[in-house]
Amino acid sequence: MASDFAVVFNSRLHFGSNRAHFNDETIYPLRQLVSGATFVGAEKAILFDSPGIDSRQPVVLMYQSYGVNLTRNVIRMNGTRIPDGIAVSPRRDEWKSNLSILEPGFVMQDHANELFIEARGETDDQDTNRDNFLLASVVILYKMIAIN
Repeated sequence: MASDFAVVFNSRLHFGSNRAHFNDETIYPLRQLVSGATFVGAEKAILFDSPGIDSRQPVVLMYQSYGVNLTRNVIRMNGTRIPDGIAVSPRRDEWKSNLSILEPGFVMQDHANELFIEARGETDDQDTNRDNFLLASVVILYKMIAIN
């Protein structure tokens, strides 16, 4: 069975409530590690295609994260929460590689898949500060429908 991949985004996106968070040298003295990130705010939905996908097969989601402090942050694929969410970073100044296997229940499709990411705060109060973190290099690996 053939496989393929989809690059959901290949940049550094800054989620959270503080646009200047990763430029604060008292927090991140190694500023060059997080340069070039685009601030997207508290949440973002990203649409992408996965042409030829066999939706009966599991899918592998891979991405990098940086500066994740809370387990309350949300990551969903096509409306379904991804198990274990976005893992808390082991250290403040290190990138972490993340891998999730999405079972067929995530109903991946050829077109208009949605990856939704939301930075949450310590509570459900949306006026409180949100966790500030980066996500980068999001890729989906999938099996394709066999063509005879």
